[in-house]
Amino acid sequence: MAEPIHLKEACRSCPVCANNAVEVLHHQRFVLPTESRLPQAFDVVWCPSCGFAYADTPASQETYDRYYADFSKYEDNLTSTGGGHSPADLRRLLETANTIASVAPHRSARVLDIGCGNGGLLAALKALGYSSLVGVDPSPTCCERTRLACGGEAMAGSLRALPPGLGAFDVVVLSHVLEHVLDLGAAVGKLADLLSESGVVYVEVPDAARYADCLVAPFQDFNTEHINHFDLSSLRNLLADAGLLFISGGTKDIIVDAGSPYPAVFVFFGAHTELRNSIAPGGNRTACFGSV
Repeated sequence: MAEPIHLKEACRSCPVCANNAVEVLHHQRFVLPTESRLPQAFDVVWCPSCGFAYADTPASQETYDRYYADFSKYEDNLTSTGGGHSPADLRRLLETANTIASVAPHRSARVLDIGCGNGGLLAALKALGYSSLVGVDPSPTCCERTRLACGGEAMAGSLRALPPGLGAFDVVVLSHVLEHVLDLGAAVGKLADLLSESGVVYVEVPDAARYADCLVAPFQDFNTEHINHFDLSSLRNLLADAGLLFISGGTKDIIVDAGSPYPAVFVFFGAHTELRNSIAPGGNRTACFGSV
């Protein structure tokens, strides 16, 4: 006989379905620097309504925004990923750029990378011939390095607080960003307005369904920054609820510097009906574009 589920009232409603009665999976404590604005503890919870797992953190979105603006670890090319300064990270970024190029063959396509870090993905797209590249990141230092890396525009901001006047894009990229965002509904609700008539959104996040298969260190993905734990179903549900149309997606393994696989899941979504009509019957199934 299955154990009964003991529910609590969440201080942070489920970001996918807004349910407020959740099961506590683990109470996570942290030892943080004194200047850190982030909470020193939160519950990792599971939503019985939709199956999503996330951090029931008491911090506000503003707290996380200031943290990423002022204390971004992604500014450091020696210790962070996203700049392409290690062989493994460069390989990951080049393969992600090729995946994006598979749905945006015209090199004149406008591409927006939200959470661009030091601009490694935009630099990889530049190497493929793309010339209209824009980055957005909370860290002004990352924006400056992105401009140097890809020769395009880079502006301080976030998915929740986008710079004004961006215009429409053929591709909007959120690569390993949504696991960091507290107010997911409000954030992804802005994506459709960023897309051109045939524009697509590419989203990639860690794959919580395969954490146990790729475990290197205890609690490696249950840290102060990763506050959302997606699988393919929860990622699709979130974006579909924002009015976007599923095109395709799948899973991939990212080989990190230590040679270990890191599980990820990715999707392509569009905002316009003609994209759905261009998919063959049965095309709403999950399809893997390939592994890193």
